[in-house]
Amino acid sequence: MNAEEQIPGHSVISQWQPEPIRPLKLIEADVWRYMQGSFGPPGFVVIHDAVGREYRFGFDSFLFRLFAGAINERDEAAAWVDVRSPLLKEVTDLLRAAALANPDWSWLTRYVDRALLK
Repeated sequence: MNAEEQIPGHSVISQWQPEPIRPLKLIEADVWRYMQGSFGPPGFVVIHDAVGREYRFGFDSFLFRLFAGAINERDEAAAWVDVRSPLLKEVTDLLRAAALANPDWSWLTRYVDRALLK
């Protein structure tokens, strides 16, 4: 990611931290109903790996970029996921599959589509 693509004040990651033990499973997905962004309310997901480690991701309230390490973009632990990274591909593929498997999470498809726009 070059300097003009970075968002000041936030780190950027491109790999799992720490690397998960697969398979991965989406265990929670929801939106912040009290907040409204340019595309709708920001959303978040919680993923567990095979040994129960928790990985948190979210979609920011303005551009719906994917961030990791938190469920709210204002959290200091939040780091933007590099749009060209294998991490982004793996997470978005998992979210698309979860959206197809669970009608309650169908909104994830829209959020993933928006996050992948550049």
